[in-house]
Amino acid sequence: MIDIVTQIKDDHRKVEALFEKFEQGHGNRDKQRIAEQIIEELSLHASVEEQLIYPLIRMRDKGAEDAVLEALEEHHLAKTTLAELDEMAVEDERYDAKMTVLAESVRHHIEEEERDLLPKLERLTTDTERARIAEALPRLKELVPNHPHPMAPDTPPQSLFGGLLAKVLDTTKDIARLVIAPEKGRARMAAKDKRRREAAKVMNDARAERGASTSTSSPAASRSSNGRELPEASRQRRPGPRRGGERQDRCWPSQGEQGRGQPARQERVFRLAR
Repeated sequence: MIDIVTQIKDDHRKVEALFEKFEQGHGNRDKQRIAEQIIEELSLHASVEEQLIYPLIRMRDKGAEDAVLEALEEHHLAKTTLAELDEMAVEDERYDAKMTVLAESVRHHIEEEERDLLPKLERLTTDTERARIAEALPRLKELVPNHPHPMAPDTPPQSLFGGLLAKVLDTTKDIARLVIAPEKGRARMAAKDKRRREAAKVMNDARAERGASTSTSSPAASRSSNGRELPEASRQRRPGPRRGGERQDRCWPSQGEQGRGQPARQERVFRLAR
């Protein structure tokens, strides 16, 4: 079963791997491509946590208020640096230095979050709730901004409206970059297509898992406690009209009974005293 805590940790590992790739990158073109991925992944991840995860923790555990507020401030500082990097070119002499500071800050944030907030999230939610949130996560990532907006609200309900506006602005920016900076724009669009494919896979896996659990449990419903089949359970009782002060209830034959040669419209009438 998919789990939101596992997905958040997977996002953390992905970002950490991207930082390592940037630090080991050869050539400005390669580093620019990796930096674009870092900016987008962190922007999406921060927005999802701010609009969904942190409010849930604050609502269910008032004692977690200080930890959540500290995490929000760490997000704000990271988004400020991300916004600067988003407008710079990798050739800028301050670019690598800013990315190094950002990596140190994000790694510290990940360590604290996985030590404090994620265990709280596990304690405060059921397995079913975490699975439902995980299933909704890919769709939410399609709605939140994919560029950093450090001055936008980061708590609901203001963050919801601000996020929708920021998403429109980000889409416009991505389209403009396809014209002004084709290489940068194509990298953004490729990342977006990849996220859509991943989202579709998660949704299909979740549907398949639900279908498998349903098909596994359904045969038991037609058997009694001693394991014998209950043919009457497959019949559907329909209330009939009242005639002569009595009500006639019809019990239509099951598909199995119809298959044994009984007419499809055969019915048995049970007279019940009013």
